[in-house]
Amino acid sequence: MDLGLGVLCELLQIWNQTSRGIVALIEWMLGEEEMKEDTVNENLGEYDILFDKGEFNLWAEKITFANLLRKHVSTLISQSPAPVDDESELCRLTTMAANQAQHVAWLLKGLPPAPEFSRTADHTRLSIQKVRLLNVAQLLRLFGLGAVIAGYF
Repeated sequence: MDLGLGVLCELLQIWNQTSRGIVALIEWMLGEEEMKEDTVNENLGEYDILFDKGEFNLWAEKITFANLLRKHVSTLISQSPAPVDDESELCRLTTMAANQAQHVAWLLKGLPPAPEFSRTADHTRLSIQKVRLLNVAQLLRLFGLGAVIAGYF
């Protein structure tokens, strides 16, 4: 994962697509498709995936990916003279992230307190999204934005 993300960021620089790439990678980290699914996808009911690891076994991979993506995007931002051309894109990303952070914080507060060993799949999914949002907040702070996102947690 680390090598692949590093190559992707290098290609963005070679192709002079740093600005678009930074925005796209931050959107990717936000993981919008996961926030739209507040329930389990009913379409998978009859077609269970063979060798599915289940939701609990993938959390480490998702957190590792989010942290590696933050590391590479941070490097990309620091190496670019004008990392993002369009300020409105940064404002849009900040708004998206703040809305998601507020929603995740609300959902986490709604979960019943439970011992760590009995956490639900919902708690795992929301915790992964929280890590992603905190990583996005760190990236947006490089542009002087993002403080509001971390304030929700």
